[in-house]
Amino acid sequence: MVAAVDEIMTESQLNWTELEGIGVGCTGPVDSARGTIHNSQTLPTWEGCNLVDALHERTSLPVRLENDADTAALGECLFGAGQGSPQVVMLTFGTGVGSSIIRNGHIVRGLNRCHAEFGHMAVARGGEMCECGMRGCLESRAGGASIAKAGKSLGFETTTAVFEAANQGDSEAARIVDAATEATGIAAWTIFHLLAPDRLILGGGMMETHFDIFADRINQILRTAVLIPFRRELVVPATLTNPAGVIGAAALMWIEPEKYESQL
Repeated sequence: MVAAVDEIMTESQLNWTELEGIGVGCTGPVDSARGTIHNSQTLPTWEGCNLVDALHERTSLPVRLENDADTAALGECLFGAGQGSPQVVMLTFGTGVGSSIIRNGHIVRGLNRCHAEFGHMAVARGGEMCECGMRGCLESRAGGASIAKAGKSLGFETTTAVFEAANQGDSEAARIVDAATEATGIAAWTIFHLLAPDRLILGGGMMETHFDIFADRINQILRTAVLIPFRRELVVPATLTNPAGVIGAAALMWIEPEKYESQL
């Protein structure tokens, strides 16, 4: 990681003394106060690693660590689709489904500083068992890895292939896509009724090409809501796309420094 930053600095004709610090967005769970990683599922050899101390030791710079879904949402709220909205929920569709709540420019946290995990909200009975221990959660229906896994059993090699086949009228591929969009619509229903956010942002690689089909299903489901003032324009695509997490991670150095310092 240090070598990668050094390469970027060289390309940008900057030197290390010009940096104020390093912000890191990492797949979670992470402990942002201690700077440690606790993701035994996708980063098993990093379990318990104090990335903040390691990077600080190598660079002598302040370092801050956050969940990558939170850094993506921060980036969108500061410079993208969430600008001007007091409360934003963002769902990030990649290998899984990450999520974040941003209220007045700050990450909303709960028990032990944990962030929201809407990807593990139960949206359907049965279905594939998720690593979280739940069957039928949003991630097990709408995460990229789950869609790809369902597609491979039918001969489709990638998530993209599933969506392409569905667009071409393949009924089995359409069934997989329909399950993913319905699960997302049910999750959005719960999010809007529970939190009444000003905006729901859909981001991640999958949404760069498939936002419309997900947004249409969400809006179809939410049009029946009578207890919330739902409007179609409340569901929007991320505008920063993949760089959102990098931009949000950099912003950690100044967006809420007092919170980090008070927890150390």
